Amino acid sequence: MIVRGLSRRAAVLACVLLGVALLGTGLLGWVRAEGTSALDGRVPIEVVGSGAAPAVTAAGLAVLAAGVAALLVGTGGRFVVAAALGAAAVVVVATSLGVVSDPASVASSEAARLTGVPVLSAEATTTSAPWIAAALGVAAFLVAVAVLPGGRGWQRRSDRHERPSSPRPGEGPPADDDVAALWDEQSRERDAG
Repeated sequence: MIVRGLSRRAAVLACVLLGVALLGTGLLGWVRAEGTSALDGRVPIEVVGSGAAPAVTAAGLAVLAAGVAALLVGTGGRFVVAAALGAAAVVVVATSLGVVSDPASVASSEAARLTGVPVLSAEATTTSAPWIAAALGVAAFLVAVAVLPGGRGWQRRSDRHERPSSPRPGEGPPADDDVAALWDEQSRERDAG
């Protein structure tokens, strides 16, 4: 059985979509709780993803960067793209599940910032956002796995805009950098013509 994997276009598109979605989860509320304040009484606390798990935002940027890399690299570069995606996926899943397992520590830190008191008056709960981020992390890992067999067909981008290499001494015209040699060649052509 031959596993075909993802084409370059599909890999880039998947990275862009996953990266943007991960960055979007940073804007959603992840943890909700209540704190108390001497002035305001009960204070509602909502911690967004970028505050609860800043590593998820960083991993979203890494997934976008892997998409750009997939656009530029050749066959051998697929290993770098897969490694970057895999590492970002592990970070996202671990961080998201860490918030789900202990939302109280995230909420008490935010309560301390808002009220000056790190004590919660109601139990901290998580929303569905950390689970969404964890699912996106799993999807990023699956893309990383699919890039490996699919990347065999990726060709390196064209060198048509690269400067040609200079010829060896005695072969062809002198390099553009050698002004004196260019001047001598031009003088010879003018004398001959």
